[in-house]
Amino acid sequence: MDVLRPIPPPIRADVSLFRGGQKARDSDIFIAVMGLTGSGKSTFVSHLTKSAVPIGSKVQSCTREVTVYQYQYNTSTNVYLVDTPGFDDTNLSDSDVLKEIASWLTSSYHHEVKLTGILYLHRITDLRMGGSAKKNLFMFKKLCGPEALKHVVLVTTMWELVDEKLGLERQDELETTEEFWGYMLSKGSRIEKHLNTTQSARHIISRFISQSRPATPVLLAIQDEMVNKSKNLDETEAGKGLEGVLARERERFKRDLEQARQDMQEALAARDREAQEEILIQQALVKSNLERLQRQQEEIKITMEKLHKEKYERLEADWKKHKKEMKEKNDKDEARWVQEKEELTRKIKSLSVYLKKLAGHGQCEVKAAQVPAWDRNISLSLRGQDWAFVGPYFSKWSGSDEVSKDFRIDT
Repeated sequence: MDVLRPIPPPIRADVSLFRGGQKARDSDIFIAVMGLTGSGKSTFVSHLTKSAVPIGSKVQSCTREVTVYQYQYNTSTNVYLVDTPGFDDTNLSDSDVLKEIASWLTSSYHHEVKLTGILYLHRITDLRMGGSAKKNLFMFKKLCGPEALKHVVLVTTMWELVDEKLGLERQDELETTEEFWGYMLSKGSRIEKHLNTTQSARHIISRFISQSRPATPVLLAIQDEMVNKSKNLDETEAGKGLEGVLARERERFKRDLEQARQDMQEALAARDREAQEEILIQQALVKSNLERLQRQQEEIKITMEKLHKEKYERLEADWKKHKKEMKEKNDKDEARWVQEKEELTRKIKSLSVYLKKLAGHGQCEVKAAQVPAWDRNISLSLRGQDWAFVGPYFSKWSGSDEVSKDFRIDT
């Protein structure tokens, strides 16, 4: 029986973790892949890496934590693609996403693992820049800071799903609108079209690789603020930006709550019990959302050290859970194997009795053999109520106890 062994827990100072256990080389390239949920981040990575990359949909994210994938660009250069969750993640709150990304960026920078560039992916199929897309882009700019934008490549995806002319019109709007990509382009960001092929993905990655000189590392604003300037997460530009987003959402829910109170007064005056019940449900939902926003605001009031400690404890808890699940699986497999062995032994013993009965009728004389713990020379095939037994037999007519041919009974 194969025993599945759990992987060991992560080690705080093990720098190889940032490379998936690979040995560090001076030519290593690290590229962060960011963007809205469903923009094609994991699909882009899957074009380059040999590892299996979970791929979600436009509305359902599969990337819950920062994950690093290796891509061997050539014999001398390993590219490490850092897949990240988006700020509209279906499974994580915005504060969770910020903490997850900040934890990896600060921990890697602290251990001298530095980014060479950042890809920001955007669906060209989107009719307009919606609220989630604006928020995601806003937070991305805050994470990077103005100085890092010259290391950013803005990648449009899903061109195979849109008319070329319409796609170019949408890209032109992105380029010329200051709030969208206009400001970033003025700071040195570049645009690339991804055609959903390995060749296209490889071409985009090549923009960060120079054969004549070493890659220039990029320092993101959040790395400088938390590592070099020892700021808490809520004191960084990204933290302040998220607080602003949360504050606007909080004001909206407060207005909804006030409107619900007015509606309740009218429903009470009209003695409309059905309306009252609906309003009570609405009020409970709004209050729940307000409490959620408050928790998110408190969660980002955290130091870099505590951020890393939380991440480590979460990884350690995941490892312990994984270890327990593997043990339970091994125990179940062993119990099933023992049960199957006992059942097979019972059937072989039953067959031995049957063979003795055949010998009693003069068909053959068989010496009952001892049933071994496991014998590769014995084969018992079962299908419903039918069975077939193949194995050596012992006869008084043979020159030796064991005959060279097999004894077979089918029923």
